[in-house]
Amino acid sequence: MNGNYQQNLQINNFQTPHFDPKNQEKIEEKRAFKNAVSIAAAMTLTYYILANTLPQYFSTIFDFPQFTYISSQLFGDETLLRLIFITLGELLSFLIPVFIMVFVLKQGAPFFALAKTKATNFNLPLILMTFGIIFVTNVLANASNYVLSWFHIVVPDRSFDHPGTIPWIIFMIIYTAIIPAVFEELLFRGAIMGSLRRYGDGVAILVSSILFALAHQHLTAALNAFLVGIILGYFIVRTGSLRAGMYMHFFYNFSIIILTELQRYAQSTILIWNKIAQIFLYLFVPVSMLLAIIGLLMFIKRTKQPFKILDKNNFIPFYEKISIACTNPVMVIVVSLYSFIIVTGILGINL
Repeated sequence: MNGNYQQNLQINNFQTPHFDPKNQEKIEEKRAFKNAVSIAAAMTLTYYILANTLPQYFSTIFDFPQFTYISSQLFGDETLLRLIFITLGELLSFLIPVFIMVFVLKQGAPFFALAKTKATNFNLPLILMTFGIIFVTNVLANASNYVLSWFHIVVPDRSFDHPGTIPWIIFMIIYTAIIPAVFEELLFRGAIMGSLRRYGDGVAILVSSILFALAHQHLTAALNAFLVGIILGYFIVRTGSLRAGMYMHFFYNFSIIILTELQRYAQSTILIWNKIAQIFLYLFVPVSMLLAIIGLLMFIKRTKQPFKILDKNNFIPFYEKISIACTNPVMVIVVSLYSFIIVTGILGINL
């Protein structure tokens, strides 16, 4: 009798699985992380669709002779006012995904936490370190262009000519420096990286940087954007302020504009401008590296454990998070789409 009872008890114990709370929490965290990555990738895809439709829509609306006349009267240029409205379409391309994530999907807490925090104590060292970022990304761009030249692939010049008038210079600064610094940071570091930080700062920086790089749709620009995204994400995490990334992003883009213009003046037939531009270009490398080192030392002095990145989730190891992100179906679709665009651009195929 006792033998049968013990046997039945052993069978029942064998059939009843042991409940592990930690394992259940890990399963739930995996599911939540997958959803977060899906949303981040989907918002990047949303940005791509809007960025390729809204500017063209605004361009079509304002493509009529009266509008050209108004532009020429206001700015002395027939196309500038139309470009301003096209830029408004691009701004909406950033703001709509941010609005969806923050207000529709209710992921505003980490976004507003980053947006409201000031990093006044770090402004100067971060700006100084930006000189080093410019130098490194220039080296990376030249290296990638050199490798592409082995395969007889010529990277097109992405800069555009302009008449050099005051309205055009102001528009260039707004379009290429201020708008990316503010609105790219709002989407990729504020909304996307902010929503992923609960799963660890490291994976949040990496995933947001991949999406940020792909959104540039050009190989050299994507490589630079990935590196810049990692650096900006790191400093935003360390300072707790999205404004820190905006300041660095603006100064980076603005300095690129200055360097591009100096390179143009270095080829000028006017001797004085040619010499001045060449002097500045020769001094750029040593001066930028010196300023970057000074900025880095200032940052280290003002930060406790400056190179530490927190992994806030102990249920999922870092490598497993990367595996989940890389195999996420929405992420795979987005990466495949942008990779196709980048490859066709390299091959010179117009779609």
